[in-house]
Amino acid sequence: MSIGSKKIVQIALVVRDIEASKRKWGALFGLEPFQEFQVPTWPEAPSYTDGVPSDASDVKAVKFLLSDNMMLALFQPGEKPTPWKKHLDAHGESVFFLELQPEKQDAALQSIREVCGAAEPQHIEYQKGVAYAIMPTAESLGVDLNLILPQTDGELVEKVNAEPEKYAKLPEQVEEKSFSRRSKISALLANEQATAVLERHLPELFASGKLALAGMLDLETVCGFCVPPISAESMDQMEKELAAIQR
Repeated sequence: MSIGSKKIVQIALVVRDIEASKRKWGALFGLEPFQEFQVPTWPEAPSYTDGVPSDASDVKAVKFLLSDNMMLALFQPGEKPTPWKKHLDAHGESVFFLELQPEKQDAALQSIREVCGAAEPQHIEYQKGVAYAIMPTAESLGVDLNLILPQTDGELVEKVNAEPEKYAKLPEQVEEKSFSRRSKISALLANEQATAVLERHLPELFASGKLALAGMLDLETVCGFCVPPISAESMDQMEKELAAIQR
């Protein structure tokens, strides 16, 4: 069974000195960092490691955009017991995981179970509209896999914070029966007819290649970032055309 994705969107390295690594990688590629941040934690981004609520807020991160759909990420862990710290202690500075965004969550997890014997994520992080699941596949593949898993439940983060004991495992993914303004960009781009709708209504954004980077976000959120903003009439028309597509 295939994992349902052939695109690696991020290569993640764990380093001891993120400032030194940032300078060297930036000089090598002639790039400025695309993003610099601390890994978020509760309540903004509830997370679990080995099924237990965890805190990776002392992990520093820097990302470089290498191409339209490929990131290089550098992570410097702190002293908290996180998967990043565990990897650094065990393997030193090295590649930690490859990040992919499979089309179907359940099929991807089942494929990893069958091929790699990895039954559950070693780390889960929930953010608005998306979950990240680091799968312990290094023993089988030589590297762990981090799956980007869009979530259709818009209030999932609030629910996790309210009842944390219920979400140490990923909730079952409910597939949308039709497309709407709440559909993830990744799902729309995976459908030829939906892609044509996006290209017709968002020609400049589509031509820029930036839509592929927003795969985990829903259409309404992405349109809210557009300059000039997408009109309500255009949004309604897009949704009408998308809803007519047979999935």
